[in-house]
This record gives sequence, structure tokens and C-alpha cells, in this order.
Amino acid sequence: MKKIYITTFCFCLLGLGYGLMPRNVNARLSGSSFGANYSGINGGVTCNTSGCHTGQLNSGPGSVVIATDVPSNGYIGGTEYSISVIVNAGGANGNRYGFMASVVEEGTTTFAGVLSAADNTTVAQANGTRIAHSSSPNGNGVNSSHTFTFKWTAPVTGTGNVKVWAAGNSANGTGSTGGDQIYTNFLVIEEAPGAGLTENIVDAFNLYPNPANEFVQVNIPDVYSEGQIRVMDVTGKLVFEKYLNEKTLSINLAEFPSGLYIVQLNKGELSASMRLIKK
Repeated sequence: MKKIYITTFCFCLLGLGYGLMPRNVNARLSGSSFGANYSGINGGVTCNTSGCHTGQLNSGPGSVVIATDVPSNGYIGGTEYSISVIVNAGGANGNRYGFMASVVEEGTTTFAGVLSAADNTTVAQANGTRIAHSSSPNGNGVNSSHTFTFKWTAPVTGTGNVKVWAAGNSANGTGSTGGDQIYTNFLVIEEAPGAGLTENIVDAFNLYPNPANEFVQVNIPDVYSEGQIRVMDVTGKLVFEKYLNEKTLSINLAEFPSGLYIVQLNKGELSASMRLIKK
């Protein structure tokens, strides 16, 4: 089963000492630049390694901690959960704070689910695949911390485990890019075993052709008569939905971008999913 990763990103706010911003620009009290992805996914680039902030990554006394209200037995596809990124100064800086985060399927760079703001104050920059601070909250010095909380809608059933990557900045607030402390961390969130799926022969259905180009035919089992069919992309976005009153359904894929999709049948307590590849 795949893992879902949550990644927290470091946003460079020049002049505040945190956030993700290009070099040699003015400080932005309102928040971070949201164009770049400096999450460090799978050991990738952060705003520290990119040169936006000087110093060695994860070398200070502080830390980043990721917490979530996902149950211990795992997430259920399509369910909304809360994720918090706590940036701890740990004895250095702590005058201002910033962060960035993303969630990807384990072992990949494929984004999983949809991120959104839980409020419109300190966390409001989100494009679904990554989220960051919209303002630069003040800290109370070297022993302080700040918690950023946002929402995550889990991807479709069958995605597997995910990983949350996160980067945080405990900034000194001197107005320069030097002296800030950048920390990264990740959290693996498992998918609940058998979540949302009733796996028996009577619930099985067929897709053909698969992979498909312009059209795909779906054979609808009798148990799903007057049920519903839904097609979602890998981020969980709904791209097709229809109530069923036929045994064979043809779906036009001409406007679908190439990639992986999840086709799901639902009726009452019954649910079955299959993966579809659009060429």
C-alpha cells in the first residue's frame, strides 16, 4: 500500500527572516511568496539550500513538529482532517515564524489530497498542493513557538499511505537573510485498511479499454443499479459524476488530461473503485 507524505515547506520572508521569497527583495509582512516549492520533498530544495537563507539546514536548536487528527488506524478517502505544523525556536531566534507544507504519495512527488486554509489570518495561502503562512506572526523570543493549522482533504480510496513534508523558519527578524533557522520534518499517514471498499466478486465492475484514449466503457453490476458513478483525479478532484440508470456507461475522456484516475461506484453502504489510465 502506498504511503502519503505530508511535507512542510520553508517560506522565505526577507527582512523578517522567514518565508519563501526571491533574494534582494523587500520584507513582506503580509506573508510569503507562493510561486516556488521549497518543501524539500524527498530531500529536494528548501529555501535554505536555494540560498534564500544562509546557514546549514536543521543545524539550530529548534525543530518542526507535525500533528494531525487523522485516527491511528488511518485516513478515509475524501474525508477532511486537520494538520498542524509547530515551529519551535528551541533557544535561538523566535522573533517571527513562517512555514510551507505539502502532502504526497509515499516514495513519489505526486501530490495527494487537497490542502486548504483553516482560517484567513496566519494560514491563508493555498493552491491545493501546498500551503503557507499569509502573515508573519511575531514570536516571544528564544523559548517561544508558533502553531500553523490548516485543512487536508484526503485523496480517493486506494491511494495508499501518504507523507506530509513541512519546513519552518524561526527567524531573528533583523531584516536580512542571515541568521535565521530553517527546520524540516515529515509525517507518514497511513490509509485505513479497506477504507470505503467492499471487496467481493458481486461488487466488481469492468472498465474497457484501460488504458483508454477518447472513451471508456463501464459495465455496471446490478447491485449498483440506481447508484452513482464518480471519477476523480489523483488529487481527489471530482471530474465526472452521474447517477446510474443503465448497465453500460460510456464516458467521454476527450477533455481529460492524460494521467491516472479513480473510477468509483457507490450505492448505500456499497463502494468499489478501479484505476483508469487516460493515454
